[in-house]
Amino acid sequence: MLFEHLNYNLYDKTCNFETRVSFKHIHGHKIGWLTIPLPLKNHLLMLKFIVVLLLFTFILYGAVCFLLYKNQEQMIFFPETLAPDHEFTYTEKFEERFFKTASDANIHALHFKTEQAKGLILYFHGNAGSLEDWGLVAQQFLVLGYDILMPDYRTYGKSTGKLSEQALYDDALFIYNAMKSEYKEDRIVLYGRSLGSGIVSELATKTKPRQIILESPLYSAVELAKQRLPLLPVRKMMRYRFDNHLKIKQFKSPFHVFHGTKDEVIPYEHCQKLMKAFSPIETYLTSIEGGGHNNLSVSGLYHNKLEELLK
Repeated sequence: MLFEHLNYNLYDKTCNFETRVSFKHIHGHKIGWLTIPLPLKNHLLMLKFIVVLLLFTFILYGAVCFLLYKNQEQMIFFPETLAPDHEFTYTEKFEERFFKTASDANIHALHFKTEQAKGLILYFHGNAGSLEDWGLVAQQFLVLGYDILMPDYRTYGKSTGKLSEQALYDDALFIYNAMKSEYKEDRIVLYGRSLGSGIVSELATKTKPRQIILESPLYSAVELAKQRLPLLPVRKMMRYRFDNHLKIKQFKSPFHVFHGTKDEVIPYEHCQKLMKAFSPIETYLTSIEGGGHNNLSVSGLYHNKLEELLK
């Protein structure tokens, strides 16, 4: 019978070590001993180690994915909050405005004005700071003869409300419609910088302003996350998508893009892909050679082109 008289010692002569395991007769009556050579024992231990390691890796991977999904707002938005009584010290003429865009949201904005304005620049800023700093941008548009309205997003500056991608879009549309009562739509220019390009791109699909200008825009937030976290399933995890590449095809107004070739935050390839999503013609793009993410305004090419667009 199978295993009936098996009492062998399989001896490892190299290591002078043997491991014995007991087993029963196939019918359950007789007991024998089988010696497992050390190499086989090592293989079993290694297999057990690999299984434990894979299990640990799977748990760790799942935990990282969960934390990314749960905390992605903290990874995207870096707001500076301001006290309700905070006073701005800009020398240009401006007024503070509030837009009650929802029951839980009150959006604060600065409205800079110039004499005999050609129109309005509705400016959506990047993902960090507040109007305490972003208001410095106003000067470059005022000298070109435009008023400029700059809202702070929910949780930024003096603005309140719960953040979500849809909430950002809804707030922008509310403010746009409110400003149409003060400026003709064909005198409104939408300007989106960095993260603000996502808000402007959505807004431009529902409106028909005079012009759309994007500075250092995203192709999409998902694309940027994939580049930074290539091993994670970000396409399924991202709640903030900002799919500019899908929306740019729906623009009803002329548009122009500025992007630095050495942008360290949103790589230059984002605007290149964005242009291909709209048209192979590159006349819509002004590339700032050597420009980074935060220094395009020091470029003479940038200012010359901006003046041409807003003349």
